[in-house]
Amino acid sequence: VTPPALPGSKLARAVLSALPFPSHPTSLSAALVTASSLQISGVDKVDVQVQSTKISGSNVFPEELVSRVVVPVEQIFSKLRGGKAPNVTLRVTYLDDYLRISRTPDDSVFVYIK
Repeated sequence: VTPPALPGSKLARAVLSALPFPSHPTSLSAALVTASSLQISGVDKVDVQVQSTKISGSNVFPEELVSRVVVPVEQIFSKLRGGKAPNVTLRVTYLDDYLRISRTPDDSVFVYIK
């Protein structure tokens, strides 16, 4: 189950897996689904502002439990700081119909696929 995207926002899904113990045969996995607003800020730049995040597809917690929990990131920042969630400017280093590679100001790399 994916959180609804607001008009003008996009969803990003990151699947995480980890082995809790070296002898444990099954990895723990879940997907973090984040809704963000995007604004083009230059020829190769996009400003991203996170709106909400949730867990999906967990093999640790029942889906019925985690699918109902959505963290309203933008609302939390608004209440705690009296403003919107911070923007992150991504520099787009590659783009085609199926793939986008972007870098943050500290050179972290994000790969998005359709």
